[in-house]
Amino acid sequence: MNAIDNTNSDIGFNIPNTYYEYQNQFCDPQVNKVQVWIETKRDFNFWNSILQGRINNTEFNIQSTETFVEDGKVATGCSRILFLVESGNIILGKNSIVCIDSDYHCISNLIEKSFDNTIPIHKAIDLANSYSNNFIFRTLVHSKESAFYKSEFLIDTIDFCTSSNKQNLKFCFDKVQIEISIVIKKYFISILNLYKKNKIDIDERGRLLKQLLIEISKINQLSSDYFVDCDSFKSSQVFIDLQKNVDALFFILDKKYPEDLQNIDVLLNNLKSFSIDDSNLLLFLKGHNISDLISGISNTYIQDSKKEATKQLRIYLLSKNCTADQIDAQIRDLSGCYRTNIIPSIFDRNYQNIHKNQYIKMVFDCIEECISS
Repeated sequence: MNAIDNTNSDIGFNIPNTYYEYQNQFCDPQVNKVQVWIETKRDFNFWNSILQGRINNTEFNIQSTETFVEDGKVATGCSRILFLVESGNIILGKNSIVCIDSDYHCISNLIEKSFDNTIPIHKAIDLANSYSNNFIFRTLVHSKESAFYKSEFLIDTIDFCTSSNKQNLKFCFDKVQIEISIVIKKYFISILNLYKKNKIDIDERGRLLKQLLIEISKINQLSSDYFVDCDSFKSSQVFIDLQKNVDALFFILDKKYPEDLQNIDVLLNNLKSFSIDDSNLLLFLKGHNISDLISGISNTYIQDSKKEATKQLRIYLLSKNCTADQIDAQIRDLSGCYRTNIIPSIFDRNYQNIHKNQYIKMVFDCIEECISS
């Protein structure tokens, strides 16, 4: 077995869970220390906000694997950590766990099962994904970014970026998200189902999902006027085309795999039993693409709000016979009240609130039960 070399030291060794168990014996016996392996240092704040200080008498040492060299290679990502685990370089247990993005892993497992309320929902999710059996915990939503696009977080951040009160915001993305989910859900879940059944390979799954994401991304072409109310959005040509094009893609898929897609409603009901439905399905698509969509729409709204506020202020000041210098000074002051981008604001403002995302709370509950039992 090859050893991994820790580039922060001059020792090369395999890292078993027992190493951390023994380490605990020489530390404060009242404090349980848990090693957490993450994909990259960029994930530190996310997992630290989920774990640190949340479980009594437990401390987490969170570390990424880019400082480990295997066969002369340095890399990050899910596949990197899983390779180190599969090769035996990192041996997991209650004191050594992995925390990574789900990608499409978790939702693909949940489409096959239904939650029947006989056990806590986090336990059902744990069993479906073999979290505690493997000591590998995933975000449930596709990516860590997706966890921040909860409607409550989004509205709060837009409120912050526009220096407005929530009740004054004219932005209905929560309803828009539902309409998009209704359109895409059968096609999206069908793709995951076909891959789960080994009817298509990962390259074909990627190609089909890319087609879907391309169609969804066209929504970014719309001006903010279409997001003032849901009826405006649904009447837009972009949304009408989205319905038509996704229906056409699903028709092609259904024609090719009719037997495999005949129970698609059962799969959707399975997900619904785990509270994955029209209101949040979008967050289980690829995180980077959803981030581009949501931030794009939000930023357009912010920019248009600023333009309108500037216009109205100018009209008002002119009506009061203010000078050009006075008007410019007031407009500069107004401009300072606006942020140009919800990112990184949505992350910075909501790390402390991350447990309000029900899926992150479920993952935390799985981790807590696993390491505490």
